[in-house]
Amino acid sequence: MVVAGCATTSAPVKELGAPIDAAIEDAAKAGFTGAVLVRHRDRVLVDRSIGGVGPRFWIASVGKQFTAAAMMVLRDRGVVSLDTSVGEIFVDAPQDRAGLTVRQLLSHTSGLTTHAAESVADSAEARERIWSAPLAESGRFAYANDNYQLAAAIVEKLSGERYEDFVRTALLAPAGLTDTGQIERGLDPNVAPSGGPLPTRLTKRRWGQQGWYSSARDLDAWYRALRAGRVISEDGVEALFRGVAPIREGAAALGWFIGATPSGEVRIFTRGNEDFGPNALVYAYPESKTVIVVLTHAGERGETSHSRALHGAIEALLFGAEGARR
Repeated sequence: MVVAGCATTSAPVKELGAPIDAAIEDAAKAGFTGAVLVRHRDRVLVDRSIGGVGPRFWIASVGKQFTAAAMMVLRDRGVVSLDTSVGEIFVDAPQDRAGLTVRQLLSHTSGLTTHAAESVADSAEARERIWSAPLAESGRFAYANDNYQLAAAIVEKLSGERYEDFVRTALLAPAGLTDTGQIERGLDPNVAPSGGPLPTRLTKRRWGQQGWYSSARDLDAWYRALRAGRVISEDGVEALFRGVAPIREGAAALGWFIGATPSGEVRIFTRGNEDFGPNALVYAYPESKTVIVVLTHAGERGETSHSRALHGAIEALLFGAEGARR
């Protein structure tokens, strides 16, 4: 499934910096603290830190797309395909999940439905929990962290390296990211203070694809590195951003989601939330080469999160009736 876009009315980009700043100030009055970056082509319209925090923030499930990218590096190297089954990689996989594919894991369509493998010691323990966790019918979208814990185990198995080491050398270094990583062995990565106490999994290093932190500038640089082919092949990038299964907002891709603004602008996004305050998002609009990154530990704002509320305001300015698409 691919979501198509259509043209919208344009306004001069240079006129949008002030309205976006005003939207950020309104968000700050409502309790927002964090980092905001908005880029249009090669011009940064806004790059701000609000509340004296940052630049590093916990990014929750935004880190999943790093796991998807790591898998695509292995695909580019010819050691795995999106149709490779779990049983081809792990001989101990039970019969009812041996046929699950890499594509299904990365798009949350495997039928795995739980978060059983969180906060485990190693990939072997993660697999044991996933092998015995409930399994639903595959092929339909059902968001579950176990998909990405098993994907991380595959990355580790096929690369022959610890998961975090492979991600660091194969992804973060080529993209030039200096404020992105995972908490290691309880070491303090100098992340902005959170709204609530850190869970145990972020105070003591656990195995797998969790404990991710980053900065707004790094996440903007990461998306640009992907698009420039500095991390994975052009074909791999296209696969990452290709819709696999329908969701309410469009389609689930591989570590990312695809949708469209109310005015029809295609958007590619990833986001994450934690119950102790962090919520983060990256939205990219390939037709206009625009990126919006919002990172915060401010938690919820009414029925939504502070990051989503501010993103919605900025997106409306950019892609509403008077928005910019140049």
